[in-house]
Amino acid sequence: MHSRALLALTALLLAFLAPQAHSEPDELQKISQLIGRNQHVEAEKNLERYLAAHPGDVRGTFIKGILLGEQKKTAEAIRLYNDLIKQNPTWPEPYNNLAVLYASQGQFERARQTLETALRTHPSYAAVHDNLSGIYAAMASEAYGKALKTDDTSIRPQPRLAMVGLPYAEKQALAMAANTQPTTPAPIKAAAPAPVAKPVLAASAPAAPLQTALTPVAAPMAKPEAQPIAPSPKAAKEPVADDPAARIEATIKGWAKAWSRQDVDRYLDYYAGNFKTPKGESRRAWEQTRRSRINSPESITVDIANLKIENDGNHAKVRFKQNYRADRISKRTNKTLILNRSGNRWLIVEELAR
Repeated sequence: MHSRALLALTALLLAFLAPQAHSEPDELQKISQLIGRNQHVEAEKNLERYLAAHPGDVRGTFIKGILLGEQKKTAEAIRLYNDLIKQNPTWPEPYNNLAVLYASQGQFERARQTLETALRTHPSYAAVHDNLSGIYAAMASEAYGKALKTDDTSIRPQPRLAMVGLPYAEKQALAMAANTQPTTPAPIKAAAPAPVAKPVLAASAPAAPLQTALTPVAAPMAKPEAQPIAPSPKAAKEPVADDPAARIEATIKGWAKAWSRQDVDRYLDYYAGNFKTPKGESRRAWEQTRRSRINSPESITVDIANLKIENDGNHAKVRFKQNYRADRISKRTNKTLILNRSGNRWLIVEELAR
């Protein structure tokens, strides 16, 4: 685990919770530092004392979730986040972190459903959109591998997802104290854990493949002024309405972000197996060229603007202006991407630039 990312995550959490008494954040900060130094036994003892003195404290509970992840107690962490969801059905953060844990077990469909539930509480939550794009890409890669009927690990999905802090914890803690019987949706039931990789606490920059990054993430893009209305239990169980345009937009933004981060594996996951290469070269040759061009610059920034989407539910044409910057190169391009639907995912089958 990487202690700097952990401390940054905890700092983000505590910054939002500054109005509390000074001694409590100090205790939590000490516990977080112990976790960052991999002193899990001592951290657990201190955290147990803190939670005994502050029963139901959401900040302490949240840090316990981090500790459980560090201890590779994924099933217990899943139960913890389900409990937080039951108590706080309008928070997007527990849904998001629960989805990351499901994805670490290879439960991509459950992760997708959980993230879409998070978007029902806060439709503009940037971190959830990013993670959902990663899940779509992973599911597409998984479907591609099944279509080839291969066990080649090089094409297995390897999403890097981000856990988030609790920017609304202070408000929700007060709400919990005022309302002892809130109306809540049924928590998402955890499935039996599969023998796959657990989340790894990593820095913000992309880590090595086969890891799920646990990184500090900013607050939602648009923080609502009014307290959001909790969904009813019935609504929480109903499937999220399919919105092809929203999924297509999330796919394009995820594709551009992977390119900007020079995360080649994730970038390539957005392309369908039958992608039409620009010069008619083989898929392997095209991928080798893309890897070289993406990895060579010290940094890359890809911005998209004026996004226009046409789709019939199964096929889509997306037009936008692409602003590409790499080292001293700056290039603006009018780009068109052709995508086909594969289950709940959208994959690029053709890329046109002029």
